[in-house]
Amino acid sequence: MSKPTFNLDTVVQGAHETRALPEDAVTNASLIEEYFDQASSSSFIDSIYEWWTEKGFLTARQFEQLKEIVERHR
Repeated sequence: MSKPTFNLDTVVQGAHETRALPEDAVTNASLIEEYFDQASSSSFIDSIYEWWTEKGFLTARQFEQLKEIVERHR
């Protein structure tokens, strides 16, 4: 998957607001991209990838599910 273009700082910038990242936000771009590169496309994977590219972070639950899917298929 292509690399998202955003700045991973402590602020999330949406269309209508700027707010702090959630406490459980995962922002490790290299690790997240590595997992997406290894994951097979599905509606779930595509939806959290869209979230990742739009928001610049995954929730802890999204990250754990992505990690679990990738590790299950190794």
